[in-house]
Amino acid sequence: MFNVKGISQIYSVDSIKNSFTRYQETTFTERILLHSNKSFFVCGETIWYKIYLVEANTNQLVNTSKVVYVEIMNEEGKSILQSKIEMTDGTGYGSLFIPFSMQSGNYSIRAYTHWMKNFKPEFFFSKPIAIVNTLKKLPVLISEKDSLDLQFFPEGGNLINGIENNMAFMVKDNQGKGIVGDGVILNEQKDTVAYFKTAKFGMGEFSFTPRKNHAYVAKFFANNSIVISKEITAALNSGMALQLKKIDKEKINISITKDGLPDRSCFLFIHAKGKIISTKWQQFDHDLAQFSIDESLMPEGVSHFTIFDELLKPICERLYFKQPKNLLKINVTTDSSNYATRAPIKINLSSEKQLQANEAMNCSLSVFRIDELQQADYEYIEEYLWLSSELKGAIETPGYYFNANNDSAAIAADLLMQTQGWSRFTWDEVLTSTKPMFKFLPEYEGQIIEATISSGRPAKPVANVPVSLSIPGNPFIFKNAQSNNSGVLKFAADRWYGSNDIILQPTDSGGLKYQFDVHQPFSESISPTTYTGKLITKTFEKELRFHSVNAQVMNTFLNDSLLKASTPDTNYFYGKNARKYLLDNYTRFVTLEEVLREYVVEVKVRKLKDNFSFRVLNQPFQSYFETAPLVLLDGVPMQNINALMEYDPLKIKQLDVIPGNYFYGKNVYEGVMSFTTYTGKLEGFTLNPNAVVIEYEGLQLKREFYAPKYLTAENTNSRTPDFREALLWKPEIKAKLNQIETIEFYTGDLTGKFIVIAQGIGSSGKAGHAISYFNVKK
Repeated sequence: MFNVKGISQIYSVDSIKNSFTRYQETTFTERILLHSNKSFFVCGETIWYKIYLVEANTNQLVNTSKVVYVEIMNEEGKSILQSKIEMTDGTGYGSLFIPFSMQSGNYSIRAYTHWMKNFKPEFFFSKPIAIVNTLKKLPVLISEKDSLDLQFFPEGGNLINGIENNMAFMVKDNQGKGIVGDGVILNEQKDTVAYFKTAKFGMGEFSFTPRKNHAYVAKFFANNSIVISKEITAALNSGMALQLKKIDKEKINISITKDGLPDRSCFLFIHAKGKIISTKWQQFDHDLAQFSIDESLMPEGVSHFTIFDELLKPICERLYFKQPKNLLKINVTTDSSNYATRAPIKINLSSEKQLQANEAMNCSLSVFRIDELQQADYEYIEEYLWLSSELKGAIETPGYYFNANNDSAAIAADLLMQTQGWSRFTWDEVLTSTKPMFKFLPEYEGQIIEATISSGRPAKPVANVPVSLSIPGNPFIFKNAQSNNSGVLKFAADRWYGSNDIILQPTDSGGLKYQFDVHQPFSESISPTTYTGKLITKTFEKELRFHSVNAQVMNTFLNDSLLKASTPDTNYFYGKNARKYLLDNYTRFVTLEEVLREYVVEVKVRKLKDNFSFRVLNQPFQSYFETAPLVLLDGVPMQNINALMEYDPLKIKQLDVIPGNYFYGKNVYEGVMSFTTYTGKLEGFTLNPNAVVIEYEGLQLKREFYAPKYLTAENTNSRTPDFREALLWKPEIKAKLNQIETIEFYTGDLTGKFIVIAQGIGSSGKAGHAISYFNVKK
């Protein structure tokens, strides 16, 4: 039989579990991994990249968002380059040309979806890259002494007076690299109360018992001299301290020590990848509560240990990492280890038996020259999905923690879990009883264009105004929307590519004058970034000149090939059901009235008191509609038919007529007449005064990676230089179990060591990478 207190504890545990489950059911979480062809660039080169979009809890590719936003950010968090990438079945790819207007420095490339903007920017994908402009002055090397960062992390999050606390610490330089050294903790009398020493990657831990009314300062030494002093944050006089210890390979022990609190008990809640792993309640015995967890219960990757007090308030948190073993093992081999210049290469790519019988593997592959400036990537797909994406800060050499045969890797991983502070998971959002409200919709069908319509002075948003959006082109885009209570309009622009003008106009202005404010589609949030790259200075002047010359030569001789792009096929919004008239196939009359009256049998032209109007044939009933049809010129609705009738018909290439009811969203049109000019750009037509024209960027056109083939002696002996640093970029490779994909390409004129990097993910969510090397000699 339960006593009253025991029953209340059970209800408390159930309420936390129910809140967690409800949050997971109502909050879909996407995660992005971006694979760039390399990580060091000079101005004049192109960044090529592949995007993998997965569901965060399963790591499986998802087809939710059809657009991913990619940006190059500088160290101040300002967006320098931007692009919007079309996604298909969870993957997409694109490129960014680096202009000579950019400054040398460390940058990051970040990626996110429209839906991900509902959450903190820490959830966006971010990867450090280095860009150098050899035509401008290089940055000055900053002294390590002036740029070290020393941070302390009480285990569980709290430092409590009078309690022995386990303190983790981390000391890094301005590039995010760990520093070797040791230090002391001094009290106000300059007495040493604790010692600490770095282990792997500038991390470490030590025991520390602060005393009430005492102040402490840390002194860190590197190369036998003090390089940084830092005050220790004042400890709390009451609270809970957590210590997690792995007793052996089978048990994990969690100890909770409290001081100055009336709590009689506490809860342990363990979760990972959106699933509840374990929940336990324990009473305090002389201010100590202990939990024991079977290590076999712990899933692979990062798990969250959270301690709640009796009021269901999260007090302590600790992360735990279990090395993933169920990864996708990819094999990538070349047919030789040494090649001549302009010689053929064959790469065989396959996976080991982790794939299931009908499972497909989606891969991207990059081949590039490595030297002192350009090295292999510092992070790969499985490392990001299983580790980095779960943590706040940047991780130095994340692949180190995936070495299952290295005991020191497990020790370093535990230090990493402690030095990351509280994770990205926020209990405040989980425990609230209200359903989460999301400002940004997922772009299920394609890109969404948002705008606010307002009127008056001062301008105020206006609700319930029907507005049309037109994007002239060939083909054009035509959309309708109605403003909500906040005056916001949302248009599903679907598949639209390149830069163009968008035209907004109210369907019926009613004599009012409206203003439109088109929303910025890219996130204005700044992602906190810790760079882990090499600071490029004049020390590398010779290597930089080599990279710069190669890029300039390629742009000079092969600019057209390097910038080649393809335009995907798209259809008019009304499909293929229209009756089409190519005006050049008929007599070219001098007025549009003559054109319509002479041979467009589906349209009846009316004129009453010098005002023209149209009626379209309702073909199923062989009679004409009684109300006006939708009339478009290059996708722009014509509200003034007289102005259209005065337009030069010699500028019109085609007329499409839909002779019947046309249902488009909430609107029903009694026929459609769509005029198209030769350029698709309105050809000098004067728009309605209520129309607003704004330049806008659509989806990025896909560019083709240039990889010449030397199939003949004439090609091989050509004097056109081939100074490609990146020999190959293949963003879309698909393979199945026991299937070997063979990729063929050619070396260029550059000699040296080259690296082959393949990354991929299976449809079950298993991810992995493979690396191979070869040499090119004269």
